[in-house]
Amino acid sequence: MTQSTTKRPWRQAENSIDEHLMQHCLVLAAKGKHTVEPNPLVGCVIVRKGKVVGQGWHRKFGGPHAEQYALRSAGTAAKGATLYVNLEPCAHAGKTPPCTDAIIGAGIRRVVVGMIDPNPIVSGAGIEQLRSAGIECHVGVLEEECKRLNARFIINILKKRPYIVLKAAVSMDGYIASLNTKSQWVSGEHSRIAAHRLRAEMDAVLIGAETLRNDNPLLTVRHVAGRSPRRIILTSSFRLPMSARLFKDRAAETIILTSQKSLCACARKALAIERKGIRIIEIPSRDMRVPLSTAMNTLFNQGIYSLLVEGGANVYAQFISQGLVDRIEFFIAPKLFLKGVSAFPMMSSVSRNLIRTFRVDNVEKLGEDIHVVYTPILQEV
Repeated sequence: MTQSTTKRPWRQAENSIDEHLMQHCLVLAAKGKHTVEPNPLVGCVIVRKGKVVGQGWHRKFGGPHAEQYALRSAGTAAKGATLYVNLEPCAHAGKTPPCTDAIIGAGIRRVVVGMIDPNPIVSGAGIEQLRSAGIECHVGVLEEECKRLNARFIINILKKRPYIVLKAAVSMDGYIASLNTKSQWVSGEHSRIAAHRLRAEMDAVLIGAETLRNDNPLLTVRHVAGRSPRRIILTSSFRLPMSARLFKDRAAETIILTSQKSLCACARKALAIERKGIRIIEIPSRDMRVPLSTAMNTLFNQGIYSLLVEGGANVYAQFISQGLVDRIEFFIAPKLFLKGVSAFPMMSSVSRNLIRTFRVDNVEKLGEDIHVVYTPILQEV
């Protein structure tokens, strides 16, 4: 009894310290946002005798990894130390040498890892190599938090498609527009600023042809500093107004995403659009509809690793019903439309096996609006 009670506080203290230092790794890793993609966000901390002797993070795509920065800053103090990193160290040579070789060579005694790398080239190999070298490895500290930070990377690696965020401004009763569809702004100014900040974080933003006709948006970043993402219009009819503002605006590349059959049926209109400098990507199809799963894989191969879906309602329904949403961001305005354009008009007619369950990841007040972030509990394929 006495032996048990003396051991448990020590284990709890170690776990608490490990979690605290892993949280520090996550803070460091987040500094690489917008510069490391499509690589993962990684932070590393080296501790010896209770003191941080080295730290670093992956700063840009193709540059040194977090472990390499941390080992450089630690120098000879790395010998006998514990290394913390939120993602399993790589054991293969890519644009940089294997991190495992550097860790072993530096004389690290213990390695604490947040999560195993989902990349099949690495997955488990880094841990195995470190253990084979006699280094104690502890895996899975703050694993959920680590996965959440690198959700984009995980989706990219495992599904070969962009990380997809669905964003909508809705009324309290779930409408994105009134019946006359003339209410351009549902949410307030603070929400619009947050939405533009989100837009600036993504590689591309997508809308349907109906949203282009009704709203004539620019889809650029204006309320915050940041680059404008590529703009994608999803259409199977080519009912696209030639006077649309984004056909004239050159702030970002504009792409038409359509099916092969639709392109053949609307060849003349497509040619007129291409003459405006708009790129058309055609997706092989059985009918006029764009097969979304294939389309997302195609966008990924075009270097689009994150995608913001901004509308409209039918597009939302297609993405959700096909399990192609990794995060939903709702900006809920304190308004009741009572009647209007529902955010998900088709969802009531889909079969029960297509029901999606989400969890609330974050809630914040933005002016008079409420910003809610949801992620799927189980990602169906």
